[in-house]
Formats: sequence, structure tokens, C-alpha cells
Amino acid sequence: MAYHSQSQEKFKEAVRQVLNSGKKVLGSITLNPHPFADEIKRRPEVETLLVTRDNRTEVMKKVLNWLAEGMN
Repeated sequence: MAYHSQSQEKFKEAVRQVLNSGKKVLGSITLNPHPFADEIKRRPEVETLLVTRDNRTEVMKKVLNWLAEGMN
């Protein structure tokens, strides 16, 4: 149990470092309440998008545009 807990803390710190890097990060996150996931979702630079069958094309276009920003 202690090893698992230690691994979780290392993972959380690695995620925080990536999010603090200033680089674009694309990921998925649980909708369910969870302390660490909620911490990430509360960050001002984080935008969450709910993808459904009805909106998946629009969301994909938005994500692709976001990823392309600044690539030129």
C-alpha cells in the first residue's frame, strides 16, 4: 500500500510539472468527483470539453485548431 501511495504522489507531481510547463497539454479526465481531478479542472488555464456523439466533430475541430495555434 505504501508503494502504491508513493507512486500516486510521483504521478501527481509529474502531472503538475507538465501543467506548469507552459506547454499545451491534451488529456482526458474523469467527470466524477475526485480530489486530484478536481484540482486539475479548477486550474484557470484548463478547459474541459464534454464529447458526445452529437458534438464530437465540432469538438475535434476545436481541439485541432487549438493544437495548431502557434505552430507557424
